[in-house]
This record gives sequence, structure tokens and C-alpha cells, in this order.
Amino acid sequence: EFPLVQISKKNMMLLKGFSEEMHSENNILLNEVLIDNLIYKLYNLTYEEACLVEPELPTRLTKAAYEAIEI
Repeated sequence: EFPLVQISKKNMMLLKGFSEEMHSENNILLNEVLIDNLIYKLYNLTYEEACLVEPELPTRLTKAAYEAIEI
């Protein structure tokens, strides 16, 4: 089980924006990827830990790109 994370007002606005845009079929996959990355970062997962959760992660995101994501 993962502990619940307090979401800042800024991150809540990001999630709200994602949910509003998700209705477009062209954006569904992109939004899923962005939300996955956001959740990994919210839980302070390292790149290696995120790769354990999502084994396909290295095929779409380098370690440097992952570490550059800011919340």
C-alpha cells in the first residue's frame, strides 16, 4: 500500500486540467503518461523505482528526462 500524499494547490490544478483534456481521444495516451509521471514524482520515486512499477518506462523516458521533471 502507498501512503496518501497531500496534493498542493498547483498540482491539483494540473490534475484538473488533465481531467478536462482527457476527453479528446488524441490526448488520452499522452495524459496517461503525464499522470503516471506526476504520480511517480509525488511519491518521490527514483527512476529505478519507477521502472519497477512500470517496466516499459525506459522505452519512453530517459533517466535524465525523468529527473528533470519538477512538481
